[in-house]
Amino acid sequence: MKNLKTIILSFIQTALITGITLFSVMPFSCKVTTEGIQLVGGDYASPQIESIEVVSEKSLRVTFSEKVKVSGAVLSPFMEGISDSIEHSENIELSTALKAASGGYGKIPVTVDNEDDGESLLFNFASPTTVGKAYELYAVVEDQVGNTLTFATKFSGYNPRIPKLIMTEVFISNESSNKTKYRTEFVEFLALSDGNLSNLKLYSASKGIDKGYDFPSVEVRKGEIILVHLRTKGEGCISEEGEDLSLATGGNSNNGVRDLWSANTEACLTKAADTMVLINVGSGQILEQMSYDEFTNEVKSSVTKSLQRQDSKRIYEKMKSQEIEYPLPAGASSWKTDTYSPGTL
Repeated sequence: MKNLKTIILSFIQTALITGITLFSVMPFSCKVTTEGIQLVGGDYASPQIESIEVVSEKSLRVTFSEKVKVSGAVLSPFMEGISDSIEHSENIELSTALKAASGGYGKIPVTVDNEDDGESLLFNFASPTTVGKAYELYAVVEDQVGNTLTFATKFSGYNPRIPKLIMTEVFISNESSNKTKYRTEFVEFLALSDGNLSNLKLYSASKGIDKGYDFPSVEVRKGEIILVHLRTKGEGCISEEGEDLSLATGGNSNNGVRDLWSANTEACLTKAADTMVLINVGSGQILEQMSYDEFTNEVKSSVTKSLQRQDSKRIYEKMKSQEIEYPLPAGASSWKTDTYSPGTL
């Protein structure tokens, strides 16, 4: 009998310990309600940001992976060297970057609207943003079970005047004409309308959007030719962001057209096959793209050949008298291989 009691007691103790252990790792939590203790399913994952869209000069839409509510939000101007500082606080005060993000150097009040799906929030700013100026939204959101996400996102002021641009030439080779002058990769654009280049980004599929070229806040006119040089190499690589279009003297530059230079210094295109994409980063909309592969055999091994849009001159003449439908489709048959001619349609 004594042995039986010992066995039963040992069994009870083992079961109790096992139960406590299992309960501690099960995905459940509890909360006290008016009816007593209620078990709540174990959702411990923070909400995630799905997309960010600059909607207007006074609003930004952020879409999350689930329904959330905002605990706090502030908009502040982004300041180079301060907002992007990597210095850490050595006391109880905020670090330089966090202080800037949370409005420590000037802030714009923010209100928030929940949209119909419950997963998208519209952050409304008390004062309008400026085209070409960088801002940072700092906010804390919480899902329905209390998981939080603290985030800071940088964006450029809303640009309501995105120009209509088409790609007219793509040069994918690289060569040196002397020790100081290099003919590097470029993409040529024709502006079909007036506008500002802020919020536009050009990138190749092979390198990805993070390594793309961000256009500066520059006013362009209808009919203007823009050369985006994808690599800075040699002398005279000067971006012409004002009225003077004769500043650039680097390889493949051309007086009278707008030369813009990426700070990239390495190869940026794959000769065998690639895709060039022009995107409005404010809205996420792809405005232009051009892919090349098997029809570029002449270009792959040549330093004097480029891919050129065959109807660019016709479009240029047509736009003088009428509005060009945009976007303007172009298939493989619209392009040809020819001796490169930067700045000349």
